Amino acid sequence: MHVRRQGCLHQHDAAEDDPLAGLPFSAVRRLGGGSTGEVFLAEHRQLGKVCAVKVLHPRFAGNQDLEQRFLLAARALGHLKSPNIVSVTGAGITRDERPFIVMEFLEGRTVADELASRGSIPLQHALGWTCQLLQALGAAHASGIVHRDIRPENLFLYDSPEGSRTLKVVDFGLTRILPNAPPGAPHPLPVPTDANTVVGSPRYISPEGAQGQPVDHRADLYSAALVLYTMVTGHGPFDHQQDEDALLFAHATEAAQPPSRFMVANAVPPELDSALLRALRKDPSERFQTADEFREALERIREGLTGAPPSEPELRELDGAAITLPPRSGRVRAIPRAAAKPLPSPLISTREALFLFVGTAVLAAVVAIMLGILRAGR
Repeated sequence: MHVRRQGCLHQHDAAEDDPLAGLPFSAVRRLGGGSTGEVFLAEHRQLGKVCAVKVLHPRFAGNQDLEQRFLLAARALGHLKSPNIVSVTGAGITRDERPFIVMEFLEGRTVADELASRGSIPLQHALGWTCQLLQALGAAHASGIVHRDIRPENLFLYDSPEGSRTLKVVDFGLTRILPNAPPGAPHPLPVPTDANTVVGSPRYISPEGAQGQPVDHRADLYSAALVLYTMVTGHGPFDHQQDEDALLFAHATEAAQPPSRFMVANAVPPELDSALLRALRKDPSERFQTADEFREALERIREGLTGAPPSEPELRELDGAAITLPPRSGRVRAIPRAAAKPLPSPLISTREALFLFVGTAVLAAVVAIMLGILRAGR
């Protein structure tokens, strides 16, 4: 998403109608956008330093609720200091009275982009990225901040100049400040979200969020478990539900299947099955209670891993189903045993055929000798 072009930035790349006109920054090009805002690659007019600037979409100018939520996200990001959370260096109002946020410019791509190109993520990488995600969530939760929109599109894989890859959480647009937030935390919105309002992405929302109930930090942990599940298997536990209402109902009532059911035998250790199923329980009190607790469980699993996932297609059997692992995509498809057509078996084995051939030859020789004796006797 945020990928820098080769070479220097040139002012003629900017849109004719610069949304940052009158600010210390000038827009170079549009990087992307979401439902409420647009993100631009920008350059400081005097310093020449590049950054990413998120601006509320023009059609929402004057919408006080969205403007307040936009600025709450800026305050939340400015309050949090973590290597796994995108850093914010400024915020303000544009000339046409739209709020904006100035953020560090990241080179790389999102976890959603990675999944789209690879199908699924190798287990070591998936666990490592989830541990970084939980580091970020731990910092946010300690400040009384709940993200409420953890999903692959909001997790950015930053490619550092040294060649390492760091996961950073972005887009705190649906942030909730908990009532018991510590001193110094951002103030909650003056008008909180209405009760019975579903807030978040339907594929990554918690059971309590799917029912419009108040959520706390444990809702983020549920969403983080869904992201890890999707990275490992290539799909979510409830992706068979295509209708949005049915999907929300599944989050609220349907038990998730262990990820190993959709993977090649032994690819997912039983400890990971247990950790994910615990994190995906419907009752928040039965999940991991903190991001640190969840992260420590995943780190123990990661330390115990050996070997690497197969890179070539394989066919194995698991719980009465034939499991096909295609190359490249990493997606796994379960074929019921009754639907799988085995190759026809030969009528006799090679060894049996050899014995039959030798026996036939001996019998023919005996018959020939007997016929010769009979003819000689005549």
